[in-house]
Amino acid sequence: MADFKRISLILMTSVAGATLAACDGASSVASPGEGVIVVPGPGTGTPTPTPSTPTPTPGTPAASCPTGTTDAGVVGSFRGCRLPSLITSLTLQKLPGVAYEINGRVDVGVDRGGAGTAGTAGNLTIQPGVIVYANTTNSDNDFLVVNRGSTIAAEGTASQPIIFTAQQNLTGGVTDESQGLWGGIILAGRAPISNCNLSGVTGGSANCENVVEGTGNALYGGATAGDNSGVLRYVQVRYSGTVISPNNELQGITTGGVGSGTRIEYIQIHNSSDDGIEIFGGTHNGRYWVVTGADDDSIDTDVGWKGFIQFAIAIQKPSNTTSDNYVMEIDSNNNEDALPRQNGRIANFTFVHTSSATNAGLRLRGGADFTFVNGIFVSGRPCLNVVAGTTDN
Repeated sequence: MADFKRISLILMTSVAGATLAACDGASSVASPGEGVIVVPGPGTGTPTPTPSTPTPTPGTPAASCPTGTTDAGVVGSFRGCRLPSLITSLTLQKLPGVAYEINGRVDVGVDRGGAGTAGTAGNLTIQPGVIVYANTTNSDNDFLVVNRGSTIAAEGTASQPIIFTAQQNLTGGVTDESQGLWGGIILAGRAPISNCNLSGVTGGSANCENVVEGTGNALYGGATAGDNSGVLRYVQVRYSGTVISPNNELQGITTGGVGSGTRIEYIQIHNSSDDGIEIFGGTHNGRYWVVTGADDDSIDTDVGWKGFIQFAIAIQKPSNTTSDNYVMEIDSNNNEDALPRQNGRIANFTFVHTSSATNAGLRLRGGADFTFVNGIFVSGRPCLNVVAGTTDN
């Protein structure tokens, strides 16, 4: 039976070598409050806060598509309007009977490089209540990339969240076990990272860059800590995550070198076949995050991320198929002395580790510093696995 363990200002770590059976030995919650955490079913995908229309409402397909998109035919009760493969400036309007299609890879802008002097910037604006779906009838990996120097403005509301999902969600073809039906969302920025793809380059410099997993050539990294990739606010991402090859996956949301000028808040990732959200370096923060049904880690941080997450709920998938899944995995690369050193903080969180795998709920490794404040961890597994180096409690 799962134990409730309370984490309250207890862990500052700089790597490790042990597995802890509990966070602080407590077995009760000082002020548990009332209410029940409900994992939303795929048919509703209800985020937090609960919107009044969490699922696409059946209606009549629109007769045509707006300017800047092409007609992809009728999908369920919607007119599918396909996005171009390269977006320089486009607004997705909330129109009756319209859903927007991602077909293969869609880029916002052309990579401007770590110094911001190359390529062409782009901007994608998405109005509240818009539905964006992936065309899963082809063999391509469908995903959205906001390249370095470009921005996305996806700002929904509590009553009209912006929904990114798979085509099957619009045609009634999903179940509680549906996952990995499309790639996900990638934000690539110019903030510092520690893992450079070229030898002899200093971590955190404008020339320190790397390739986003699963994309082949989308680069991230630079020296602009305050870089701005835009806004994701009141956004749901459903049934995403694709394993291209071992250690080469697309997550629900992937951020690479994303700077502190970026806002990511009031988001939910549901049933990702890999991580819910993975953070590769950068300096961005996050608030009001919900991850439900991730098949790997709910939140994964890597390669020198420095940031703060406040108000988070993560509930692992009970029928998990990944053997090394954690509610949260905190890494740097194999060089524990690499700079910038990862230093993350998370506060006001509830983690529910329901996986049948044999791992701990949390894992820290590779020279990462991390602080947990005021949280509740629910698991029948050990609380924490810390790998290599030393640990300060």
